[in-house]
Amino acid sequence: MIKTALATVIVAAGLGLAAPAPASAAQTDHCYPGYICFYPQANFQGEMTSHYNPWWFGCGDIPGGGTARSVVNNDDQTWTLYAGSSVGPRMCNGRQVKIGPGTSNADLGFDAIAWN
Repeated sequence: MIKTALATVIVAAGLGLAAPAPASAAQTDHCYPGYICFYPQANFQGEMTSHYNPWWFGCGDIPGGGTARSVVNNDDQTWTLYAGSSVGPRMCNGRQVKIGPGTSNADLGFDAIAWN
C-alpha cells in the first residue's frame, strides 16, 4: 500500500498533477480489533468515539452522546445504527443501516443517534 501510494505521488509529481489522498485508511486504522468506532462526519472524519467488545444490550446512545455519520465495525457481530428521534428519548427507530463484522460505512446517509 505504501509503495503504491508513493509511486502514485512520484508519477503525479512528474506529470504536475496532485495525487489523490488514500481512501481514509489512516483514520480507520485507529479502530482496533474488537471495537466498533463512530465518527461524527462522513469519510471517518471528526473525533472518533468507540466501544470495546460490545454485546447486544437493547437500544443505546452513540458513545459520548453524539452522532455518527460513518462507522467501522471491527467487532465480530453485526450492529444496526438508527436515525431515531431527535425529540424525546433516543430510540432505535427510523432510518437504519446494518454494519457487518469487519466492515465499515463511510457515509450512513444520516446522522445516527442510537445503535444496537
